[in-house]
Amino acid sequence: MEATTANTAKTTDGRAERAADTPVVDKAAVKARDALERAVETAATAEKTVRQGSAGAAEKAHEAGDQVKALGAQAQANLEEQSEKVGRYVKENPLTSVGIAFAAGLVLSRIIRS
Repeated sequence: MEATTANTAKTTDGRAERAADTPVVDKAAVKARDALERAVETAATAEKTVRQGSAGAAEKAHEAGDQVKALGAQAQANLEEQSEKVGRYVKENPLTSVGIAFAAGLVLSRIIRS
């Protein structure tokens, strides 16, 4: 092989090759390796953050589900209580209840027609 420049050598078939042991190539390789290591560290940190965030989100979703169940049970209890109150009122005031039902029917029919 004969050298044509300081950083280039010719192979037997005439192609030019860059010498791998030059200071510029070494510096570039070190910088590339450092950049890759930083990228790997950043990716690992990001993965850890995402995993922690998803675990926290799952816990919060579970807590929210428990709160919804509790509110649903409370709403069911309130509905049953109000239903009992209405039933008692109807038994105690049957004519007034029929009049209220008739008036509500008239109002609803007017709303539906328009």
